[in-house]
Amino acid sequence: MDEDEEGNLYFTLYEFNRPDKQKINNNEGIAIRYNDGTIKQFTTENSGLPFNHANCILYDKQEKVVWISTDRAGLVRFDLKGNWENYHNENSQIPTSYISSMKFDKNGNLYLATRQGLVKIERKQ
Repeated sequence: MDEDEEGNLYFTLYEFNRPDKQKINNNEGIAIRYNDGTIKQFTTENSGLPFNHANCILYDKQEKVVWISTDRAGLVRFDLKGNWENYHNENSQIPTSYISSMKFDKNGNLYLATRQGLVKIERKQ
């Protein structure tokens, strides 16, 4: 979970009691709880999210976007205006599409914990 300057909260979701334990792309995704109390869920069905199992979500205060790490589809950038970008091992230098966690450092660089080690994405100045 993360929060922006306006008090909006960003969550990854996990379908705990899913009926089909063998199904890979469950009805999870992410959710935003807006500061007015409304909640919106984003999944592969209603957004550009490429896979519904998200591991981590971070709000980027400098770019005013949300970064989402996924279990099978790499890193996702959502600009909160409806535009989604997906970075993975086939279209970027990220070595795998399995990203478990991520964190910004004090300079705004993004660190990804992947199944193939730590990845640093340097912020452009």
